[in-house]
Amino acid sequence: MCFDRSGRLRPETGDLDSDHLVIVLSERVADDHVQDLYARGISVFFAGAEGTDLSGALARISEAFDCRRLLLEGGGTLNGAFLAADMIDETSTLVFPVIDGQSGIPAIYEHTQPCDARRLELISSSTFDDGTIWIRHKVIRDTSHRDRNDSDI
Repeated sequence: MCFDRSGRLRPETGDLDSDHLVIVLSERVADDHVQDLYARGISVFFAGAEGTDLSGALARISEAFDCRRLLLEGGGTLNGAFLAADMIDETSTLVFPVIDGQSGIPAIYEHTQPCDARRLELISSSTFDDGTIWIRHKVIRDTSHRDRNDSDI
């Protein structure tokens, strides 16, 4: 599954490494592009007018494919939108044994609006032979009045 709220992706088929391709778009994507995706065998779901209704899109995908758990492998902006919508249950972080002094590199979680920090609870950690550390955390839910549809991708 990929999120493409502006309709830029043009995959050739609905097959991605032997898996079915699902694309989530905003409702403002042109109908001819949507029809082209359907014709290529791609499942299309919409995330509202601006493409920010993550919970609505995932609810429809869950119903259509009977899935209850997804792996989020987004960039910082998509990850940040899911974080702001309180839709991340666990994180898995790999820390590679390198230092790169570059600036302007996207973060793992970025969001255009202020987003509250989340407390994490350690699930496990392990170190590989090359020095890479794998850390898994449970995200402690914000139980305040946050609106899960008010995210901004």
